[in-house]
Amino acid sequence: MLAALSVLIELQALDTALDAARKRLADFPAAEQLSSQQLAAATAALDAAKAALNDSTAARKLVEKDVAGVDARLARFEEHKAAVKTNEQFHALQHEVEMGKQEKAAFEERVLILMMEADTLAAAVKDAEKGLAAAKKATDDLKAAHATERTALEAEIAALLAERATKTPAVDKPTLAKYELLLKGRKGVAIAPMVNGGCTGCHMGLRPAVQAQVKRNDALNTCENCQRILYYVPPPPAEPAPEAQQ
Repeated sequence: MLAALSVLIELQALDTALDAARKRLADFPAAEQLSSQQLAAATAALDAAKAALNDSTAARKLVEKDVAGVDARLARFEEHKAAVKTNEQFHALQHEVEMGKQEKAAFEERVLILMMEADTLAAAVKDAEKGLAAAKKATDDLKAAHATERTALEAEIAALLAERATKTPAVDKPTLAKYELLLKGRKGVAIAPMVNGGCTGCHMGLRPAVQAQVKRNDALNTCENCQRILYYVPPPPAEPAPEAQQ
């Protein structure tokens, strides 16, 4: 195989690994932003649950004050009974007492409803607290995992770049420039193997004459469609057929 072709194959493997490591690093900010958004949503959910519980508690206290007001009014009615002198006054007082009792019953029913609502809202607050705790843990775990992986990826990138630097001097400048240009313009794939008579970079078939040239691996042949540099990997020799059992 042509020496330059062999080096370019090695460079492609290094550049593919570099591209994967860099893309992985580039994914971190978006993932962390999404995690932060989920944490903010969990915080907002807890705030909303607490606000709803506080509102319900405040509403119940107001109704309880109304109950106390009715109790005070009924107590005054009891005090006035001794001063009643006519049947008309007695019936009027009894009517007021009955109305007060009905009003109190309505208020007490409202208090019960609000108490049951408070139980539901208190449970919602606990669920929201659990959700927030889970979101915080997920965010912290993600950041810790990214920190560890970032260190490993940065070390990997440094090692790949160092190894790459040892390969490039073995390729003449025009050939290296062509490779670099293809690397940028062909989605990170500048050199590709020919398989079954086709370019694996663009998946287009090659003319028989081109196939024959590529199979020799003694020159920098390119795909007529995508211009990628091509090389050929001979298939492994066929294994001998097993001897017939006697």
